[in-house]
Amino acid sequence: MKKRYCSRGTAVKFDVYPSEHIATQFQAAPNVTKWLADRFDGKPQLVGDCLNILPPPRSTANPGGGDFVVSLNKWLLKGGLQLKTLGETVLMPQGSTFTADTDLTARRLDGSLAVPTFLEHLRVIGLPVQVRIGLKSQGTSGTVSLDDAGRLAVHGKALATVEIVSAGELGVHIPVGCRTSEPVEFPLDFEGPVSALGGGGLTFSGTTAFPSLTDCGLFGPALSLAFSGPGNGYTFTVVPPAPESY
Repeated sequence: MKKRYCSRGTAVKFDVYPSEHIATQFQAAPNVTKWLADRFDGKPQLVGDCLNILPPPRSTANPGGGDFVVSLNKWLLKGGLQLKTLGETVLMPQGSTFTADTDLTARRLDGSLAVPTFLEHLRVIGLPVQVRIGLKSQGTSGTVSLDDAGRLAVHGKALATVEIVSAGELGVHIPVGCRTSEPVEFPLDFEGPVSALGGGGLTFSGTTAFPSLTDCGLFGPALSLAFSGPGNGYTFTVVPPAPESY
């Protein structure tokens, strides 16, 4: 269809979205309605995607014939952690992603988090310290369902080992290499409209406990006192990647 329109001199805007029709319709709707509004307002589509010489896009939807699975492939992960003992908020770094297969037939969620190691300025025992932090995913699992009214329900947990890679100040860092003695459990609970999946409103929030730290050497007591304990808040929002022009 794009080729036919382009062959007749039409300026075509063609975007490829990163999932299947349920997620795509809600992600695309604001873009489509804005495009239509501009046309009705008399604003011409002067530049389109007709000169794109890329090969035709391949569908990102899962093949039919089996369970209905919606795959989230490296969707953006935004949000952060509220460290109760330190009174600090740590934001997820750029490049953090959430990957999962949501099997709506079997009502099963399987996935993982990917968070790059990042630097954060914190005050530990009253002293400013630059800490290099890592979150190593230990898997995400749970249940997922979609009812006839379009209500999405997700209940599960994400497990991640929190690592303190190094600590220092003024560009001088001492390798620490300590980590939580057990993975931190982040409950993932969401009940709301399925539009949240593609509209960037799929948000999980709550509180969790950080186990004691291990393999910290001389820094162990101070870091465990600073990071361990219950009542740490978190907010994770899963957002689909932006569409790509074709």
